[in-house]
Parts: sequence; structure tokens; C-alpha cells
Amino acid sequence: MLILHGEHEIKSRQNLINLVETARKIGKAIVWLDGKKTTLAELETSLGNNSLFGTPQTVVIEQLHVGVKSKRKDELISWLSQISVKNTYPQADLIIWENRSLTPTQLKNFPQAQIEQFKLANAVFSWLDHLTPGEVQKKTQLNNLQAAISAESADFCLIMLIRQIRMLIQAKDRCLPGMAPFMASKLQSQANLFSQNQLIELHTKLFEIDRRLKNGLSPANLSQELEVLILKL
Repeated sequence: MLILHGEHEIKSRQNLINLVETARKIGKAIVWLDGKKTTLAELETSLGNNSLFGTPQTVVIEQLHVGVKSKRKDELISWLSQISVKNTYPQADLIIWENRSLTPTQLKNFPQAQIEQFKLANAVFSWLDHLTPGEVQKKTQLNNLQAAISAESADFCLIMLIRQIRMLIQAKDRCLPGMAPFMASKLQSQANLFSQNQLIELHTKLFEIDRRLKNGLSPANLSQELEVLILKL
């Protein structure tokens, strides 16, 4: 069992795609399961087919830990923990992919799993966490943006900013997906600094920036577009 997790979704996703392509090239069947709705019966069937027909498989479970706690999810995690320890399906590659970091408590459920975490640069976290509307600490916010761009790239920062604003809108609506309590609390506190209209308008502006740049309609580069956006927060 392999678990890929972390906030650096681009790197973790690319790693997953590379693993799947490699498996496909050597003749393995690929099975994709949505962890947000897959049942235990479906998972058992997917892994069992490998033993029944003798066809090597790579089974990918995406976002198993997303969403609210439920009996279905508890059953899946408990069963996966047991087969990980017992190595019940040695001929099947099982990959769990998450688009955020799992907590140590969550990872303890899979003591035999190989774990790969894809972390964001601290500069990106600092920039996103300190986004606030108004003129307060505007220079600091611009410095944080430049540090984030230097650590990753302007394109990556745009993707992460869109993701952050989406989560702030969800926090405003009190419908954050399942995540560690401290993360939810931090997002809620940040969302309280914005009005709902400010967040929706900001989300719209980000897609306008993306559209202009993709169509060659902007006289500025992406870094400059993001600077202007921050100044107008």
C-alpha cells in the first residue's frame, strides 16, 4: 500500500499519474475508486478481481479522508488497515491519494503503508495564511507573494490562491470538507475577515486573470497581475 498526500497537489498528482502510467505499460489493469462514495463491497470486489482472474491490478482510491466522518468511511479505513497489516492482496498495488496532508492519527491506521508526503514551501503557506482585505500590512502581503513566487512559480501561486479562496468561501458557508480541526479553525478565522461578496468577487477576478493570460489579452505578466490583485484587496 502506498499513500500519497500533502498540500502540494500538483506534485502529488503528477507522481500518481507517473505511477499509473508505469503500471499500465507493464500490463496492469487500472481501477479508479472515489473515496468519497466507494463502498466496502466495491473495494473488496476491485481487489478480489485480481486474485480471481489473475490480472495484476493497480487500484487507486482518491480522497478517502475527504468529507464528514461516516460509518462507510470508518469501515473502509478499518478494512484497509487490516489488509495492509496482513498483506492480504500481495499481487495488487493499492494507492491512496489525498489532496491535503493527513494527520499523524490518520496515518496510524496504515502502519505498514509506504508514505510519501508532498509539502508546500513555507513561503506559500505564509502568503496564503496572511491574506487580508484592506490596507493593513499590504507591503508585507506583497513581500509574501514574491517570496511564494520565488519558492514555487507564479502559475502555481495562482492555482493555490484559487484553492484558498474556494475554501474561504466554503468556510463562510460553514461547509468545509473534512479536515483537521486546527486547519478548519484557521480558515474560519481568515474567512471572517472577508465579506461573502468580497470572496466571490475575488474568485471571479482570479478566473478573469487566468482567462486574460491564456488568451494573450493581458499587458502584464502573471506575477504583476497577482500584485495588482493583492493591492486591491
